[in-house]
Amino acid sequence: GDDTGSYNTSPYVSCTPEGVCGVGVVGLFLGADSDASDISNNHTGIFKMSEDHGASWHGCSGGENVSQGCANSSDGDGYYFIPDAVWDDLVDTQFAGEVVVDECEGTEHLLDDFWSYYEDDMKVDAEGNVHFVMQVLPCESTEEGFCWYTADAGLYHIKGMNNGPGEAMDWSWSFVMTGEATWSFSDLTGDTYIWNNLSSLSFSVEDPDVLYVVTGMGTPGSFGGDEANLEDPCYITLMSDYPEWSEDIYVVKSDDGGETWWNPLNVSNTPDNTGGVC
Repeated sequence: GDDTGSYNTSPYVSCTPEGVCGVGVVGLFLGADSDASDISNNHTGIFKMSEDHGASWHGCSGGENVSQGCANSSDGDGYYFIPDAVWDDLVDTQFAGEVVVDECEGTEHLLDDFWSYYEDDMKVDAEGNVHFVMQVLPCESTEEGFCWYTADAGLYHIKGMNNGPGEAMDWSWSFVMTGEATWSFSDLTGDTYIWNNLSSLSFSVEDPDVLYVVTGMGTPGSFGGDEANLEDPCYITLMSDYPEWSEDIYVVKSDDGGETWWNPLNVSNTPDNTGGVC
């Protein structure tokens, strides 16, 4: 980073009542902004763990375990990070070489990469496992390629199974909900609503397999603008084209530890246009 900002989020910290804690950021390792890191060149979760309520912190050993999400640190205690294999699998499975056609420019764009954004959350569950909820965009891997707000752009859950102090974690990921309709809109300052999409993770105290994600998302409603404008491939839809558009609070639930997620439920005070069907 520089005086205009950085690629790192603010830090997250989470502890269980028994004192197992995690603290970390979503960011880049040194050199990764120029693809020169020998650890990971992805925008990823980087964190340490504690077993004593945060009195001391550790990662897992680097060297041979970099592929498993372990990196050396200058203090010798190491870092954990979401390994590249997780991101590779997410891109290969979720985007699968999707092609975006820009009808206005007459161009095609292959989605074979990703970027994780900055409004995220990290929590440690009752069993000491680490959970991230992250904004992820499908992108092009070319030097001047773009990231796109497709249906696969959205919130993703990434879980690290805690195998004990200093041991590499086992990782999995799942798709929580799309951000397409929200992030493709601009707020009143002209910035994308991706910057206004704060998400929070929580766990049921009765059942450790029950997780919740609470997030702010947009509900577009029906198109209320001039239908003739939609025939122009270069027309950019405006907020005024969606007079019923609203910002709402959504809750998404998982009852299998984050492997799958229920349909997002709009819990704020807006009309239910689903006809009672979830």
